[in-house]
Amino acid sequence: MRISTSNFTAKRTRRLWTGSRSGCCCVPLVAGLLALLAAPRPLMADLGGPEAESVYGGRVNNIDAVATGASSSTVFLATESANSLFCADVDHSVAPPLTAAFQTIPDVDADDGYGSGIQLLAADEASGWLFFVHQSGLYRVTDSAGSLTLVDGAPVAALEVHGGMLFYLENGDLHFGTIGGASGAFLEHADSPIAAPAFGGDRQALFTGAYGGSDHLFILDAKSTAPLYRSSDAMGSFSAATTFGALSVTGLSTPEDYCAAGAGPDERVFLGGVIGSEPFHGKGIAYLDSGSAVWTELDTGIGGTAGNEIHCAGGAASYYVYFGTAMSDDRGDSGTWSSIGDAGFETHPNDGAVISDPLDATVIYMTTDQGIGSSLDNGATIFEIDDGLEAVQVRDLEMDSDKNIAWVASKSGIRQVTDYQTSPVWSNAVFPNNDGSPYYSIAMDTTDHTGNTVLAGNCRVYATDDGGGTWTQTLDAQQAPWNLDFFSWVSSIEVDPYDPARVAAGYYAQDESMKGMLFASEDGGASFSEITGGAMPVDGGDINDILFLEESGTSVFYVGMDYTYSLGYGTSYAVCRVEGSAMSGWTVTQDMTHAVSIKDMALDGAGGIYAVGCDNSDHPVVYYKTYGSGSWTVMSWSGLPASGSALAVTVGDDGTGVEAPYVAVNTGIYLYDTGAASWSLEAEYPDGTQINVIYYDDLLVGTGTGLYGHQQLGDAGVGAPGASSYMLGMNYPNPFNPNTSIAFNLPAALRVRLTVYDVLGRNVGVLVDGRLGAGGHELTWRSDGKPSGVYFYRLESSLGTQTRRMILLK
Repeated sequence: MRISTSNFTAKRTRRLWTGSRSGCCCVPLVAGLLALLAAPRPLMADLGGPEAESVYGGRVNNIDAVATGASSSTVFLATESANSLFCADVDHSVAPPLTAAFQTIPDVDADDGYGSGIQLLAADEASGWLFFVHQSGLYRVTDSAGSLTLVDGAPVAALEVHGGMLFYLENGDLHFGTIGGASGAFLEHADSPIAAPAFGGDRQALFTGAYGGSDHLFILDAKSTAPLYRSSDAMGSFSAATTFGALSVTGLSTPEDYCAAGAGPDERVFLGGVIGSEPFHGKGIAYLDSGSAVWTELDTGIGGTAGNEIHCAGGAASYYVYFGTAMSDDRGDSGTWSSIGDAGFETHPNDGAVISDPLDATVIYMTTDQGIGSSLDNGATIFEIDDGLEAVQVRDLEMDSDKNIAWVASKSGIRQVTDYQTSPVWSNAVFPNNDGSPYYSIAMDTTDHTGNTVLAGNCRVYATDDGGGTWTQTLDAQQAPWNLDFFSWVSSIEVDPYDPARVAAGYYAQDESMKGMLFASEDGGASFSEITGGAMPVDGGDINDILFLEESGTSVFYVGMDYTYSLGYGTSYAVCRVEGSAMSGWTVTQDMTHAVSIKDMALDGAGGIYAVGCDNSDHPVVYYKTYGSGSWTVMSWSGLPASGSALAVTVGDDGTGVEAPYVAVNTGIYLYDTGAASWSLEAEYPDGTQINVIYYDDLLVGTGTGLYGHQQLGDAGVGAPGASSYMLGMNYPNPFNPNTSIAFNLPAALRVRLTVYDVLGRNVGVLVDGRLGAGGHELTWRSDGKPSGVYFYRLESSLGTQTRRMILLK
């Protein structure tokens, strides 16, 4: 984690904005955090409660949607985040339908400890209850606090809700029964459970489909020689005599290749799988018509991996079929497949869940690289609906020294914020490799206030010099001669602030049988060479953090590593010091002799270094090294938790204008005030929240649920932007009908263009395209003839681009 403390006492003229939210009646995560932080406690710095930065999105595990009225529906999400479940209302009384901001479901958010592993969920339309599977059992919940109820405490392998009935697989048995009206109670049938087939695959799934004029239950046994089974009885006629028969596999060249299934409205059933091997792999489909015993196999021609389910939307005569990023516009037949589209401001879809809205089959929802997207035209074009989705797993953050431009690395891509001090605008997720993979580290030249030169790390290093417009892969240690495995990643990357041509990057190898590696570049990250020798173990070291420092006019860098005994090769040390160059040779010395793992480091204003981590007994440790000193001082552990690693450290204002260290241990953030005898707890996040990075401005906290800010109480609040600021304001009124005013400020006379776009990225109006004088300006957009819905307005000039969202509601 790189830290610049030269401006640590400067206060922002604006606060982190948290927009108002509407939709399903859920309690936002931020409200829960504020409640936790409101309890009286002794404070020195007196931090304010967390305010969510609008870095919305995240990994979405599953999606479901039900109608909640004649003109309303609700979308439910399970996320790969400590914020486990979300919901959002969709208003179909306007055209196009309008999706509200997502809200956490209050009983299953970050302070409830259900984590990121919820994969299965199914909503019941009649009762409004959502059923989901956690490792601790099957539950039901609504968007009202206190509604969470355990249905079955045994492991559940598959789940389906259909027509007011609940079905689930548990320990080889199928349970079934009705859902009891508004109460949502499961009323198990007297003959339940019944024996399920003897499965041989690696995953089971339940779904319903028409057969013989009635709905039947199907069971997918993924990657099995008999992948699909159908119930002998219709859904409402299950009894002790109900059995499941395996469907024919005639025509399936390799039945065990199939991992997804679904049913169309015309008694056609589908299987889906992967054809070929990465990176030359794509999606294969097979279908079986009613009355036929022979499957038809085809190659969709769409690349990528497979989704976990196949969804069909439309009438029996002609319907759409969705399988990950692939879609067919006519019953899945050969020659009808294409990719789900992406256009305008949006990121592209990925191979996760795709469903249609229960009130309008042309409206679909799909997982995207950024989070969740929607389409109003059956998937031809998509747009993001991530607002309120606080599920971004923030892994790293870098700011320029003016604290105006920042980049964030997360499990759902990298994002940039501009004009952070005055009018912050966050970009959509960026994926340098266009593959939706997670990113662990980010670096930039902190003295370059354009923010254009950036390096990002996932399992490789990517570089851009045009602000993310184009990216070049510059390092891949999974290839020869290094040959790290697939589960290794770039855990830290750092640009030397004294010489931006110098860059260091470190790998972490998750596999216990190998170690990570350390690399350096002397051409700005365009090429890298491995650093070996000296104190660096022969078989490498797992790198956690890198920190550049100028010592006596010489640029050196410190490397924080896991302490791991390497059989036959010695030991990976906690901190190594590296100096030299490729030409003169690198000198790697052991700088810390303690048997600890160092997870993060930070500089103070005097050039001293804080290093934090854990010892071999999982106790948090904090060390300090005075500038120019040859030894590390063990800081007091008093006030810190007895166990758990110190994962992040930064240096900031203690509330009195004096700098002091802040350390994250488990879910708490602790401060060591000048002259204090122990650490004090300054902020505590809900159980289950992973704190990955902390950064001082006032205090930014990157977690497994998003990015949050804590204000030093007594700072200036939101102030009007100064005359020198370049800012696009929020339109007023919003929502509006039919006209709205848009204000913006220019620091000097500039040529500007202010354009309005619809959700598909189409230009629907240019308000100004010419030179305007310095100062404030206000223009009116008249929406004559435009349909209700979401619109974007964009201000462009030589100083950059800012975009905001507005809602036309007739």
